[in-house]
Amino acid sequence: MDQTQDTNDIRAHRARVAIDVYLGLPGVDPDCPIRDLLADMMHFCVSRGIDFDRELKLAVGNFEAEK
Repeated sequence: MDQTQDTNDIRAHRARVAIDVYLGLPGVDPDCPIRDLLADMMHFCVSRGIDFDRELKLAVGNFEAEK
């Protein structure tokens, strides 16, 4: 396995850990935890004055560079 794939496997594992924790919270729909987490992140950004769309665009750029 090359280093890029190894690093991306680590990133995917971190996301899995976050989803597992999130699934343990009350009110999270087990059929769509990623969707619920993203919606909650949007609420978080609004409450903190963070531009979610900008962050998402930057995240997509990071993802494209990392794959």
